[in-house]
Amino acid sequence: MRNIYRIALLGALLALTAGWHIGCDRMKGRPDANQRPNVEFVNIPPDSSLFNYAPIVVWYGNDPDGLVEYFSWYDDTTQAALQAYDDDNLASYVGSIPEDAWVDTVATSQKIYLLTEAGDTTQHIFFIRCTDNEGAKSEIKARSFFRSNEAPNRPTVSVLPVDDFFEGIDMIEDIGYQDTLATLNVGYQDTLLMGDALTQTYAGMQILWTGDDPDDRALSIIPLEFSYLIVDEFGENVPFSGDTVRENGWSHWSPSQTKVLYGLETGTYTFYILSRDDGLTECAEPAWVKFHCFKPSFKYRLLLVDENRPISGPADFGAVDPDTIMEFHRENLREAWLLMQQLVYPDCTFAGFGLDIFEWENRDLNEGKSIPYELIQNFQLVWIVDDDRPNLGNWDGVLARQQVMADYLDVGGQIMITGRRIFCGSYMICGHPSNFGSKDNEQFFRQYFNVSEAFGNSWSASDEDNIDFGGATGAYQEVPDLEVDTVKVYELRFGSRRYTCLPDIDWVGRNRETTTLYYYRSCSADRSYDAYDVDCKVTDSSPYYCKLLPQGYDRLLSVSRIYNKSRSDSVGYDVYGEFMYFADENTAFLVSTPAAAGAWVDDDTLEVDFTYIPISNNHLKPVATQYVNFQEELDYERYLWTGHVRYRTSLVCFPLYFIKNDELTSMGWRPIVHFLVLQFAFFYDQRTYTYYWGN
Repeated sequence: MRNIYRIALLGALLALTAGWHIGCDRMKGRPDANQRPNVEFVNIPPDSSLFNYAPIVVWYGNDPDGLVEYFSWYDDTTQAALQAYDDDNLASYVGSIPEDAWVDTVATSQKIYLLTEAGDTTQHIFFIRCTDNEGAKSEIKARSFFRSNEAPNRPTVSVLPVDDFFEGIDMIEDIGYQDTLATLNVGYQDTLLMGDALTQTYAGMQILWTGDDPDDRALSIIPLEFSYLIVDEFGENVPFSGDTVRENGWSHWSPSQTKVLYGLETGTYTFYILSRDDGLTECAEPAWVKFHCFKPSFKYRLLLVDENRPISGPADFGAVDPDTIMEFHRENLREAWLLMQQLVYPDCTFAGFGLDIFEWENRDLNEGKSIPYELIQNFQLVWIVDDDRPNLGNWDGVLARQQVMADYLDVGGQIMITGRRIFCGSYMICGHPSNFGSKDNEQFFRQYFNVSEAFGNSWSASDEDNIDFGGATGAYQEVPDLEVDTVKVYELRFGSRRYTCLPDIDWVGRNRETTTLYYYRSCSADRSYDAYDVDCKVTDSSPYYCKLLPQGYDRLLSVSRIYNKSRSDSVGYDVYGEFMYFADENTAFLVSTPAAAGAWVDDDTLEVDFTYIPISNNHLKPVATQYVNFQEELDYERYLWTGHVRYRTSLVCFPLYFIKNDELTSMGWRPIVHFLVLQFAFFYDQRTYTYYWGN
């Protein structure tokens, strides 16, 4: 019975299912068609607005049965569009707009560059539509806008070396070579050294420009774009590495307002710059800057610069005839040059004045005269000789000279300065001592010679401690010690005074990576004094030690001989004590005594040879340094360090002319010749160094 019920129930379910399917087949009607989306302008900016800049137009859209996929706009200035707008007949006009003229966007706002001719007011018909996710397009809406436009003003252009270590210099007034420089459209004139590539020390020549527009308002500054062109003196376009330029040589438009130049060959160039506004209207004419540059040749070895000022009369304080100074240097230079060729660089042409060495006189520094760029760029090394002591009172001249030297070093040059009273006399750095801070003339030495401070002598007549330079002590074994030529020094006249030690010697404080070449040796540090009947006390009642107190001397520096005459006479042989250490702030010292001679007592007669601390605090301060500026490259995979020499400098704060030069050094050379050979070996060494730090 139960099986019959189950069969009947199953049949009823099947019948119900079949009826449901039959009912679906009998549904009537069809799905709704896709509805068009809508687009509308917002109320800002309103219809018929007048602009003197590119406005931002805002709209919105919706779709009753889907999504708005994107918007399309079209800016029209044709007469047909304007007439259709005036006749309220845009519906018939929009069909003539080419489909590819529409600009598609998913944004609901757009800055519209309402293009116009300069000086005109142009009416624009701005169309907007949207498209939904099934491709249906909305009705086209339109508004009328007006754009007035004045062409932008001609740009203002200037030139500044971006590595200029004193940024406030007016290069027109300070360089002072008007006769060899080109006159520029912006009033800038200078001759520049042009490096072949950008490095850590050479950042190129930077051209800067700015622009403005007559349509600028306080709350609406017209954005400008710029395009530049550079031509040589023959009118040929000059391409820049990495630049994409138009076929006619002008660069693509860009909002950038700077261009760094480097790698140009020696010659005269004109850099042009155009501006255009947001209506794509260009300025009436380009601005331009004209400059001359030298790409350094470094074809000669040495430029010897004579900066010794002439003697004008008896008032010159300790001066020497510059011709005498320079002849001394020429003689030693010839010998050093020959040795360089024979011993150090046999494959190089070092012999022969006039071939590898040139001399340039720059004695009237108060005129602010600098080494011409055209001259300095030819030489691998510049040696500036400044052995006199007069003051230079021309601040602009100091900065101008340093600027030329800085530019020369930045592109790979090398400089050695030797002389007397260099800082205060030639570079207006006076102080006791002066820490190099923000002053422009100090920054030059901090940056390019890597020194942190200097003692710049101001006037030796009132400073007895300053008259104490007896020579220079070499900082390492290969460097020969140098002594002052007392005969030459005594020939100097400081008012009514004469000296055997040399006044007016500066010293420097060096930074890390700067090598000290020589130390100041005080005259008083070389003197030895004998003392007799000095007090002697037995310390701790010990017969083996005593404490000696030389009477009248309280700045003891060293002890070389301690002889006890009384003990020697009593035992029949010489009795000496051995110096142990200084005590009581260098006013006394302890001595180890021989036990066999008995204890030393106060009544003993003593002979003690000792030196005392010099009268000058300059003793043992650095007076000559060397510095190498490297651009480093690290290869961590190969454990290699490579240093490319950007420039080398050497600062010698004592005059070579006053150094004794008749006795030969251990190498069999005269002292100044020996010194010059070492200096030239330093400067003409290889330019790239590679070290391996791996295992």
